[in-house]
Amino acid sequence: MAWLKCIPDKQKKSREAILLESENVESIDEIDVPDITNLEHVITWLRELGFCNYLDNAFVSLRWEQLGAWKIAMNYDLQPRIVSLIMDLSREYAHQANISKVYLCPSPYNSEEMTNARREETQRKLRAAF
Repeated sequence: MAWLKCIPDKQKKSREAILLESENVESIDEIDVPDITNLEHVITWLRELGFCNYLDNAFVSLRWEQLGAWKIAMNYDLQPRIVSLIMDLSREYAHQANISKVYLCPSPYNSEEMTNARREETQRKLRAAF
């Protein structure tokens, strides 16, 4: 999600907006992202928390204090492994958001499969959208 939501350097729109405006993608559902069927509730909680923070021109993970305050405010009794998972996801989101600022950052969803030809094709589509 961080890769899609990020606005690359010297751009005015997120990759998600660019892809949705292109002729090849009609819905965000068409973009190949990992299946989170069994983790939807965790992602919903992470959305409520805000995924990560922005500090000194960089994305940083949530703080434990934020998560603790949110748990109390929402009256959630989360298992320690879920709390750790939320913090790990926040850390990974912040990391991906930081590296996704680079215009040519490949998609993390299929980076192993993405060939140079597909990368060039994606760049051509992104340029055509502007």
